[in-house]
Formats: sequence, structure tokens, C-alpha cells
Amino acid sequence: MFEEYCNKCGECCKNQKGILVTPEDLELWKALGRNDIIDAVEEIEEDYYTESGILLFRKGEMILPTDKNERCIFLTKDNKCSIYNIRPKLCWMFPYRGDGLMIYPKSCNVIKHLYFTEDGL
Repeated sequence: MFEEYCNKCGECCKNQKGILVTPEDLELWKALGRNDIIDAVEEIEEDYYTESGILLFRKGEMILPTDKNERCIFLTKDNKCSIYNIRPKLCWMFPYRGDGLMIYPKSCNVIKHLYFTEDGL
């Protein structure tokens, strides 16, 4: 459904504080021997809230960190995911997080079409 609106801009991988990782993601990467991904995973040490008070990450959750510019560390310079076929579940579910919340990069063409146009939801 969303693929037809995606222009591969990479906005879903930018301006993030981290990418949530599931136990299933870790199992897949381990089975594939992708220690480069596993070694990058960090554990959240305390609940992390956005400036507006929304809980973004819970203590103990695992994330892929972002770089100093808040880009996913696996996003290439030309906005391609270098682990696309084995990306985290959260990335597969975009724009949904799985906990009832949405990731909402306003410059994303998918979000613009679905929520900010007349034929959007």
C-alpha cells in the first residue's frame, strides 16, 4: 500500500533518536552471522521521552543508534538502506511503530499522501 507513494527519500531513516530492535531482529542477524549489526545495537539505560513528553524508548529496549546527524547508521549517502532485506521490524512496519504510535516525518511523501491530501485517510 505505501510502496506506491514512497519516493525513496530516506526521510524515515533520518531525524531519529534510534531505531527500535526486536528480539526477532537480533535472532535473524545472529542466524545470518551479521555481527556488524549486532555489535552496533545499544540498550536503552533509562526511559527516553521526546520534548513533548511522549515515551519514545523504554529502559531495557534495544536500538540501532543514529549518527551525530540523527541518521540511521545503515543509511548510505544516497539514502539507501545498506541492510534493506534484513532491516529491523520497525522499518518494515513504517510508518507504524507497533505500539499504536506512528513515526511522522512530515517531509515523507507517504505521510503527505495518506494524511495531508484530499484522497488521504
